[in-house]
Amino acid sequence: MIVYGDHAREIETTTKLDQVGALIAASEKARAGMERHAALVDALIAAGALAQGVADAEFQYQQLDDDTRARRTSMALVLALAQSVAASWDGEPTPSLGRERILGALQRIPLPHRIVCKLAEGYAYYAVYPELYFEAARALRRASPVLVVGLRSIGTSLAAMVAAAIGPAQWAHTVRPFGDPFDRRVVLAPRLADQMRGIGASSAVVVDEGPGLSGSSFAATADCLERIGIPPSQIVFMPSHRNGPGPFAKPEHRCRWAKTRVVYEDFDRVFLTTPVREHRLESWVSDLIGPPLLPLEDVSAGRWRHRRPGAPALPRYD
Repeated sequence: MIVYGDHAREIETTTKLDQVGALIAASEKARAGMERHAALVDALIAAGALAQGVADAEFQYQQLDDDTRARRTSMALVLALAQSVAASWDGEPTPSLGRERILGALQRIPLPHRIVCKLAEGYAYYAVYPELYFEAARALRRASPVLVVGLRSIGTSLAAMVAAAIGPAQWAHTVRPFGDPFDRRVVLAPRLADQMRGIGASSAVVVDEGPGLSGSSFAATADCLERIGIPPSQIVFMPSHRNGPGPFAKPEHRCRWAKTRVVYEDFDRVFLTTPVREHRLESWVSDLIGPPLLPLEDVSAGRWRHRRPGAPALPRYD
């Protein structure tokens, strides 16, 4: 049995900064290949938690999202790491992109003394991978600016991966939908709304692991984007699965989802059947156990029981 909930950990911000710095240093010392790539992803996720904690600490006092130096700088670190992860995934050199400089800036500017970092459940429980969002967002690559908005918590690092795929000049913001779980709201401070308009984007991407039981977080963010001038037809949803909102979705939220372009990438296509050998699941562990002697087999959901000696064969339904 797996038991989980909305895990959150309060931590001193300086401690979290030290953890992120240590993970970045570890990635620089790791062997080239999957070991270094995995270390970069670890650093990305930790930096995303840092940026989420900083943004939420500021959010809790005003119940709105604002554009502050602390938020911009912490998100800049996530974006730099996302570009390194993207380069690593494509087999290219992984430039530092000023990571040490950004870390130094974060140590000098005023930050909340303590932050609450929430566990990104998609990474922990639902097989959500940053690389899937990067692959999905390749279809959105363009020269003109695109407004990328991640929904905190996990949307912080996922939005950075989407921005890395769309183009090198992209920026990403995060928002915290709040209120009734089945009827969320997103509120922007005038300063952040002006900053988003100033990008000059005519389209936007909303990034999260959902939709969940209602899909209201996606809908609330889309409403917010419309208020700052993004046409509904130019809003894209990027979830972690192909299913729509759950049974508690309001009719207007279902209608919006049905009318909105949804971009999603399949786990099997990216990690199992891909022609790119380095991306296949067996390559992730080959440096530890060597190349597989037989094709990989899915033994999840109790399928392992049928691999025991004398166990009955799996039923066929064809």
